[in-house]
Amino acid sequence: QQWADGFETWCEANLDGVSASCRLHRAEVLGAKGTLHEALMSVDGAIEKLPATDPWALGDAYRVRGDILAALGDEKGASHEYDRAYQIGWDGEPGHAILLHLAGDDDGALAALDRVLANTGWFGLQRRGWILANKALICARGGKVDAAQATLKLLSANFDDWPSAGVRALALEAQSHLPQTDDGAQPMQLVSLARQLWTSIGADYQAARVRLVLARVLVSLHDFAGALIEIN
Repeated sequence: QQWADGFETWCEANLDGVSASCRLHRAEVLGAKGTLHEALMSVDGAIEKLPATDPWALGDAYRVRGDILAALGDEKGASHEYDRAYQIGWDGEPGHAILLHLAGDDDGALAALDRVLANTGWFGLQRRGWILANKALICARGGKVDAAQATLKLLSANFDDWPSAGVRALALEAQSHLPQTDDGAQPMQLVSLARQLWTSIGADYQAARVRLVLARVLVSLHDFAGALIEIN
């Protein structure tokens, strides 16, 4: 919350009031930190002020709104927002791909992410690490071991360019789904590290999601007491 408030204070000090762009970025921060209903109100306020002459900004607003609705469990509403982003020439990734993956359409999900990865524009390159990390996780979950390992190798070679804790956390989670070597970290260790990374940056929603993943890993190891701790 302090991060979001600080961002808005900067906008107020440097712009004539809080711009729609600032409101949109504030909504994205709030969504990451788990204050989802406040984030939804913020992005709605941003959309009302975004000019129709800036389709890229409006498209990104629909993407952010879709991500927030998905986090709230409204998959139908999220899908609608991603569709709106596509309709004006933008995209709803990786949120749209995550919905396809959850619905069992891994091929469609990966094709959607690959379309963004083929984008050589600034915005496509700017979020390349985030898209690749989600691709690695979807591949790993879907049993596409070679594709997951290739994507993780690409990420590992470029971590200096993409130092995001979120990217690293998703990469660790992807690794936890892959065959483990005798000398490698085990799934519980990998998911625990992912949880710590999400927690360290205050990403409450992602941290909670990974705690549920960790609980399932602990149940598979018959550590039911540990699983209960993660769930609670």
